[in-house]
Amino acid sequence: VKHIEKLIRHVEGLSFELEKSKVIEAKVEIKMNEAELKVSKIEDKLLEAEANYLAKTSKVKNLVEEQTRTKEREKTIFTSRSSTNVKTNSS
Repeated sequence: VKHIEKLIRHVEGLSFELEKSKVIEAKVEIKMNEAELKVSKIEDKLLEAEANYLAKTSKVKNLVEEQTRTKEREKTIFTSRSSTNVKTNSS
């Protein structure tokens, strides 16, 4: 009888340890989910930063291209006027 009681206490102890490990496992699962959420938020911020960077880069590129076109037009106009002035002066 004592042996059976000892076995019962041992099984109860094992059952308690099993429940404890399940609780620990659930807590670990929660922590993993929280970590995944944080990583996801960081990834979202990185994507947003990349999009902002690309948008700014594109704006700068467009501005540079516009300035280049403007300078080319000014150069063409200046060259055209200079050419006209030379013809007028030589007449």
